[in-house]
Amino acid sequence: MHVYLVRHATAEDRPGGLDHPGRALTDDGHREAALAARAMEVMGIEPDAVLTSPYRRAIETARPIASVLDAPLIEDGRLEPGFTPAEFSALWERHADARSLVIVGHEPDLSELVAYLTGARVSLPKGAIARAEVSPIRGRGELRWLLRPKQLRLIASARVTA
Repeated sequence: MHVYLVRHATAEDRPGGLDHPGRALTDDGHREAALAARAMEVMGIEPDAVLTSPYRRAIETARPIASVLDAPLIEDGRLEPGFTPAEFSALWERHADARSLVIVGHEPDLSELVAYLTGARVSLPKGAIARAEVSPIRGRGELRWLLRPKQLRLIASARVTA
């Protein structure tokens, strides 16, 4: 299975330094989310579903991705901050027939999931996407790539001609 892990785009500052589920994306964050969606379209990514944390900043990142890639958008409370790699098993089982999933969430959860699935130690900046190939038998896999927002912007602006 292709698993695309997307860290939510740039969000408003934390009020009083505390995390809040209602924090929205900034204008830059909305642009980052749109560029990520366009880059994924250019790369020919066709997910069976886009799974997202129910936090506003994650939903606002996931919505254009689901729309551009014509995939169902599914909010899942298990993807709230604090999501553990062990909880990935429940998502995996629920979507076992999928060939490709996009998962939109938070740090450090996504980096920990990359390490759990592939053994790779990464840090996903806001708006970044990592792709892992995960074996349906072992539930483990290989990190294929990690693209940062600047790279996604270049891909999104690529003019492809036949």
